Amino acid sequence: MVVATTPQSGETVRFHAPIGHLGPMTKYPIFHSGYPAAENLTVDWRDVPIRDARTIDGGASLASHGFAVVDFPSRVRDFSDPAAIAVSYAQEIVEIVKSVTGASEVLAPSAGIASRFSDRRGVVARAERAARFSHNDFTPCSTGIHIANEYPEVNRARLNGRIAAYNLWRRITPPPQDMPLALCDPRSISLADLVTAEARYGPPESYGVWGEVALLRFNPAHRWYCFPEMRPNEILIFAGYDSDSRYPSIVPHTAIEDPNCPQDAPSRWNIDIRCYALFD
Repeated sequence: MVVATTPQSGETVRFHAPIGHLGPMTKYPIFHSGYPAAENLTVDWRDVPIRDARTIDGGASLASHGFAVVDFPSRVRDFSDPAAIAVSYAQEIVEIVKSVTGASEVLAPSAGIASRFSDRRGVVARAERAARFSHNDFTPCSTGIHIANEYPEVNRARLNGRIAAYNLWRRITPPPQDMPLALCDPRSISLADLVTAEARYGPPESYGVWGEVALLRFNPAHRWYCFPEMRPNEILIFAGYDSDSRYPSIVPHTAIEDPNCPQDAPSRWNIDIRCYALFD
């Protein structure tokens, strides 16, 4: 494996990979999860350096980079069992987010937790396919709306305080990792790089609209990272949105291919979940 070192930081560039960005468009963008053929996006593929987040001086954290990996073994023994996931995994997410962020309340769904599989061989279909286009699941305008719609029992007055949306991503299969998740450091993103798009889900013939996502235009200043060789005892947390401007948020992400991974490596399997945090 050939690696280079970025002179300004000492961080290791693990490899280069093509990442899909939003190209020029005259129509409102439509992002359709798991069904790229149903999207109207102009894709601008750019080959970018992917840095090893494990070599960040002092380590990555939500406070410094908007993303982090924490060691938190799951109590779930069978991730292929939806009932087992519904019983305990959402509660684990609550525990993790509270411990990492100091949130007083965390809202995590007990159903609909997504399983994703890498599609390097082109055999994964529909919503189980890992997303191959850079995006962020939330926008500043959509986060409060999602909380109010998905958790109507929440006191609306709490939405006037600090709120945050997080993604949590756990790799179920062990290394090697054929398609890790790449994350863009939000501090390297300019406001003009982000474009709001409509987010659709479900089959194209009977889709629903989840809300808004933020798509990313290419900028050579962007800094992309991944956490190589993630293990099932680790969980990646990153900020989709944080209303407190002291914390970096809006972390575009996408699945990428690791060219150093053996071609016969098994497809990666991961569990991801979105949740919301409320702070006193």
